Amino acid sequence: MQPSSSFCRQQQEYHRLRSTSALLENVRAMSRRAELAWTQEGREAELRETWTARADASAAVLAAETHDRSEWDEVDFNEKPDRGFASS
Repeated sequence: MQPSSSFCRQQQEYHRLRSTSALLENVRAMSRRAELAWTQEGREAELRETWTARADASAAVLAAETHDRSEWDEVDFNEKPDRGFASS
């Protein structure tokens, strides 16, 4: 499961606050690194969400289009027309 961009932004803010309020230098350093990592993950999540929204919109457009398949209604369409005629 991929984290959402809003979750990533919340984590980024948490680590930003922790890096400014921590007493120990090593905790501040690790929080700054975590903040940078969550920043990058947030950017990637935004790209994923944008791509997913575009894909969903495209799928909705394709589903809304109606295709006239009246010629196939009369014939039983099979991609392999020789199926069933092979010798056993």
